[in-house]
Amino acid sequence: NNICNSVGYLPLAIVLIGGYLHIYSDLTVQEYYEVYIKDKLGSIDLDQISTNELATRHVSAVRATFEPDWKILEKDSGRSSHETQNNQNAKKLVSILSLFPESAIIPKSRLIIYSGIEKFGKTKLIRPAQSAINLLEELNLMDILDDGKSVRIHPLLREFVYDKVLQDNDQLNKLKSESLVKLKNRYCDDFSYLVNEYAT
Repeated sequence: NNICNSVGYLPLAIVLIGGYLHIYSDLTVQEYYEVYIKDKLGSIDLDQISTNELATRHVSAVRATFEPDWKILEKDSGRSSHETQNNQNAKKLVSILSLFPESAIIPKSRLIIYSGIEKFGKTKLIRPAQSAINLLEELNLMDILDDGKSVRIHPLLREFVYDKVLQDNDQLNKLKSESLVKLKNRYCDDFSYLVNEYAT
């Protein structure tokens, strides 16, 4: 109850907390509250707070619950190079998604092309791009739409991810230029790919 009160019962914040606790199932709700919420947000009386204060609180709540998820994507897991690479791939995908206009719905296959992440690894059982998308979906950082064919990021999350991307101007420019080159290489050098994409 403390955690829901602290985030103003904002559904997006609660969903982000749920995604984090799903990944780290050994962490209790109380431990999450103590580490990530208590000192940053505290509790509120919804009957005493104004509409403007509540709106501000919602932005703070989403930012506070977004940060732990972002740290997952940034960290070296220390467990395996595969898991670390998956975290980096997921970070790249959501970073590219933040470059699009608010609430833009992007074909999943197009996002994968922009990223340059391989669709398949050494075998068809190894799917680096899909594994990264699955991680983002587990963390509730990405919405999967159109029977899995398209993706979208919540406007508030897009804003926070974009802020992270903007912190490194070189990385931002690299992300943009690499995405355009990957798109050009895929469609101009292999025009049949474009035909196949819209045939399915």
